[in-house]
Amino acid sequence: MVPRHTFSLWNNYQVISRLGFGLGLVNRDDMFAAIDNTVVLPGYIRADAAVYFKFNEKFRLQSNLTNLFNRKYYVNADGNNNISPGAPARSASQFVGQLLIFNLGSLESGGIKQSVGQNDRFLDAIAGYFLIAGFE
Repeated sequence: MVPRHTFSLWNNYQVISRLGFGLGLVNRDDMFAAIDNTVVLPGYIRADAAVYFKFNEKFRLQSNLTNLFNRKYYVNADGNNNISPGAPARSASQFVGQLLIFNLGSLESGGIKQSVGQNDRFLDAIAGYFLIAGFE
């Protein structure tokens, strides 16, 4: 079943130009385990954290800690007697890179045009992140 309310908040703070950290909260209301409404999974608040170091604009090393205070919680259920607990506190470190997926140059059809400095160019770049290596 589905909880009535779910809320999550995440905030990053850059300590210096290359070092930063983040804190997050996930809050979920009580919910029923099955359609008969006889078993209730308790609501929970879970705290997560992260710290990262940027090598340059494209690469960073980060470590994430999930369930910071090691609280017991239940994520979901597939019936009244098949209830899945949430993961205990754990950390995962990753080396992450940024990849430019594509770049559209001069795009003037359909009236789409953006002026950048002295050059009339429309630039549409989509950047994605890819995982280089992960460690738990």
